[in-house]
Amino acid sequence: MDKESQNRLKHFAALKSKYQATQYQDSSPANLLYLILRKVDLGIELSDLEFNWLQEHQLFETIEIIWLQQFKMGESKRLEAEFSHLKAKYKVAKNWESSVGNVLYPILWKLESENSLTDSEVKLLQDNNLTQTVAIVQDIKRFADLKEKYQATKYQDSSPDSSLYKILKKLDTEASLSDYEYEWLLNHELFEAIEIFEKQESARRAKVIELKSKYQASQHPDTSLSGQLYQILQKLDEDKKLIYSEIYWLEQQGLTETIAIAKELERKREFIALKAKYKASQYQDSSPSSYLCTILKKLDSETHLNEQDINYLRQSQLPGTIEIANEKYASILKSKIVSGVVLSNLEVDWLRNNEYEDIIILAQHKHFAALKRKYRLADPSLPLEPFYAIMVKLEKKERLDPKLVLQLMEENELYHGGEIALAYLQTRGRVL
Repeated sequence: MDKESQNRLKHFAALKSKYQATQYQDSSPANLLYLILRKVDLGIELSDLEFNWLQEHQLFETIEIIWLQQFKMGESKRLEAEFSHLKAKYKVAKNWESSVGNVLYPILWKLESENSLTDSEVKLLQDNNLTQTVAIVQDIKRFADLKEKYQATKYQDSSPDSSLYKILKKLDTEASLSDYEYEWLLNHELFEAIEIFEKQESARRAKVIELKSKYQASQHPDTSLSGQLYQILQKLDEDKKLIYSEIYWLEQQGLTETIAIAKELERKREFIALKAKYKASQYQDSSPSSYLCTILKKLDSETHLNEQDINYLRQSQLPGTIEIANEKYASILKSKIVSGVVLSNLEVDWLRNNEYEDIIILAQHKHFAALKRKYRLADPSLPLEPFYAIMVKLEKKERLDPKLVLQLMEENELYHGGEIALAYLQTRGRVL
């Protein structure tokens, strides 16, 4: 027997031993079993004909080994497919490395099988900016907590997409369930969760009655938790402003007392906002009929506060409000000056009494510029004093100091035929 034939015999014997086919007596390499085992050992897939031949010869242990080996050959593709599925399910960014050897794979596998991760595993996801994945992890944890809280742990699905998660979140905010959601709990025999919901509903119905009494709407027949009345009364009780359509609905229902309460609450909110805006929050009374409310509304409408208003603020120990009022009024007077309006004596006195000397100086310079134009004094170097005082006296038709005027004329500071000289002579009863 040549060397190759001997090798074939040895190879066939080794393959029969490896694949547990030693009970097959024929040891000839020409036998079909040798071909089958060679193909298997090289990772070549067998045909149905070959599997049938193995079955006919009762080589069941061999078949089992071959099946396992062929299953193993497809393992790499299965791992890739499972990883892709998990990445899609847990919303891993597409630019993430897709290799099954990546550290992400065991984390997602653990999340899928145990529905929980350690803090360090969550941190790894956060460090890699997998925000959507982290959000799902947090949802899974919250879902588990809610199932525990509402005694629904027998429901196995842990996916945040589950209907139960949506229902339990509503229960946790004490929101009403729809008929569909209630039926869903019944169909899944989650009776403990149903009992908790029914207790919540009972409390809400009691709340409806309480709110109707509180806001003088008891005469209205609606006691529904989903009705318009309950929604409106809830808003009132949460100190929220009603919109026009809600006020109109109350009017249509004849609930005038409720409307009056809503308007009073709105005025109170406005007063509280004004107190915060004008540094008067320490003032205890929040009634819109308070005199302080009137003062703050005046202040908010740019109306100047009178002495009585300021005295009230002083008595109420609201220095911050007084400061804001003074700043606002000073700003208004400054705007008048800039627009060319001459301030009254009372306004100038107010500025002086409240130490706004800078605004008084601005007013004088603006007025001086206007008077220079009137009296045709175009010289830009003309000093404010004494010419401003002279022109102001002329404007008030008051007599001028003759010594001063004559001195200025002699010093050629005043032109004899100028507007000021003419006005001076007219006040003296003389005509040039």
